[in-house]
Amino acid sequence: MNDQWGHAIIDSLVAQGVRFFVLCPGFRSTPLAIAAADHPDVEVSVHFDERGGAFTALGYGLATGKAAAIIVTSGTAVGNLLPAVMEAHHAQVPMVLLTSDRLQELRDCGANQATDQIKLFGDFVEYAVDLSTPSEEVSEGFIGTTIAQAMIKAQFPKPGPIQINCPFREPFFAKEPATKKSAATPKFSLPRLVLEEREVEMWAKRFRGIERGVIIAGKTAEAAPLKELSEALGWPLFADITSKARESSIPHFDALIKAQKGGEAEAILHVGGAVISKALLQWVGRQGCPLFHLSAYTDRVDPMHRCTARLIADPALFCKGLLSHLNKKESGWLSEWQEMGARVEEFIKERPGFGEMEAILAACKLHGKDSALFLGNSMPVRDADSLYFPKEAVGPIFANRGLSGIDGN
Repeated sequence: MNDQWGHAIIDSLVAQGVRFFVLCPGFRSTPLAIAAADHPDVEVSVHFDERGGAFTALGYGLATGKAAAIIVTSGTAVGNLLPAVMEAHHAQVPMVLLTSDRLQELRDCGANQATDQIKLFGDFVEYAVDLSTPSEEVSEGFIGTTIAQAMIKAQFPKPGPIQINCPFREPFFAKEPATKKSAATPKFSLPRLVLEEREVEMWAKRFRGIERGVIIAGKTAEAAPLKELSEALGWPLFADITSKARESSIPHFDALIKAQKGGEAEAILHVGGAVISKALLQWVGRQGCPLFHLSAYTDRVDPMHRCTARLIADPALFCKGLLSHLNKKESGWLSEWQEMGARVEEFIKERPGFGEMEAILAACKLHGKDSALFLGNSMPVRDADSLYFPKEAVGPIFANRGLSGIDGN
């Protein structure tokens, strides 16, 4: 039964779109390991360390937006996943944890390598399910429908890690290949959140009346609609380096803010997740204007406690809706920020000598449209956020900014 169960779990995950599996050593996870290795449609990466393997799965999810699965044995092997799970939770990255386990009757009785693996991750997982021990008496559809439910939770209402706990009874593999059984694997469709048209029209009217607004693009914010919205409203765009709108940003906006250039804003629209720049956060905290936060998720992103309205909607769809009610306008406010940013760029180019600033710029120059850039935490990502403003399309930029830890980099 273990072989059939393991194949049913892996087949159900593949049916839900999982194509990348990280495999860590362990005997109790044998049914899952064999099933993953046998499947023709998946890529398996063997990793000797669960902590590093979990960050490999995290990196795959960060780069593709799709969940990778990691297979581990029981006990401390599961505990070693926690740092990457915490990062995935805060960074809203989907991930599947296939945690092998001892039998239910061996828990809480002093049995070797047995602990409570279900409560281990607490609120850091979007969903946790403890599968039953493989048995002929369990409905054939149980695995497929349970995996489908778990994968929904990994993506909606927000992406994040999920745990599927898999107890197995010895022997862990059979001498003869298992007879595979087809499992029901229901498909699902997910919504994109939109505000009612009258709400969108109301916000468009409100924004039209504001001359000195600012758009802040946080982590994951899309590029095209924000560039168009910036031009239509005449508001400068301050794009974090982990956003997808960096090429449209006012260059070196945090240096201008530190120098107290540009004057006071009349409104701030923060789109997406958190930002890296401490100077920008402090500037937001000093402003006396309304602050609006736009995100598809209900997580609060307001460390300065300044938010006056929250718009829970798909940012790209909301911006497109706004644009249907706006006409592009000339703005001296936007032009002023663009000119100041260009002057700072020229100053940096002409700066003599070689130091930390020049080192990060030299490294970023290697980043092109056919390559990706990963920035380690502490000073590398902060320096790049202050200095690197590509003027043309480049490959994706990544950083582990969920909890900003230095592990997993």
